[in-house]
Amino acid sequence: MIPAAVDEADVDIDADDAESLKSYQRLPEHELWLAQVFKMDSDQLLAALAIKKHSLAGYIPSEVLVTLARNGYGGSARVRNAIAIALNERLVIGFKGYLNRNLKWFKVVTRSSEAQVEGVAYVRERIFRSRAEVSFAEVRFGMFVGMRLLDWFKSQTALKNKAPSVDGELAPKDEDGNQLSLADQVPDEVGLTPEAALQQKQLFASCRSAVLSLPDKQRTAVLLCFHQNMTHKEAGKVMGLGESSVQKYVTAALNALRNGDWHD
Repeated sequence: MIPAAVDEADVDIDADDAESLKSYQRLPEHELWLAQVFKMDSDQLLAALAIKKHSLAGYIPSEVLVTLARNGYGGSARVRNAIAIALNERLVIGFKGYLNRNLKWFKVVTRSSEAQVEGVAYVRERIFRSRAEVSFAEVRFGMFVGMRLLDWFKSQTALKNKAPSVDGELAPKDEDGNQLSLADQVPDEVGLTPEAALQQKQLFASCRSAVLSLPDKQRTAVLLCFHQNMTHKEAGKVMGLGESSVQKYVTAALNALRNGDWHD
């Protein structure tokens, strides 16, 4: 079953929670494409993934990319990473297209240089959240991306309206009653308990200016791992890096925040 077109005013921010449990029927043309992909060797699949324009022969539909990514398809890390990168590129294109069609959300993008990274990461997380055998993103990719981006833009507006000023927040205090600096609040280890991870996520939310002042790759790694709750491996697929490289950038970012090596 394929849902009808969705009116933005009727979309609930958590509407896809139910969708994550619902399985859809893959379209015949996508079934044919999957059959073709399964017959390709690694070099042939990599060549197909390198085709960027949908008007060109051999362009793999985005719905098929979602199926491949969700199922971890690929005989090697090289192929799996190429699939992840191709899917992320489609999400970036979807983000830009959605914004061009909905200029009212442009103000959200202008507030943060990382808005696109965060929005794309949000949609990607929603794709992999689904526990259905065939997800909605594998049936109507464009509609799915539009719905989820609407969720994200609404949530960003809600957060802005509800969030108190960072300047007005009191920093946590130590046992002696002294306020803790940002450096004191950042933990020494990358590995965290769930409770510590939650506290760190709240910390980064209140110290957004510091995070956004980090070098590009450090900033992106921190946003994906802490704001979007991705593992180093998942973030690496989005960034086109290995797991160890992502960990290196996260560690460098934490050290920079701890030492005050950032500027507003």
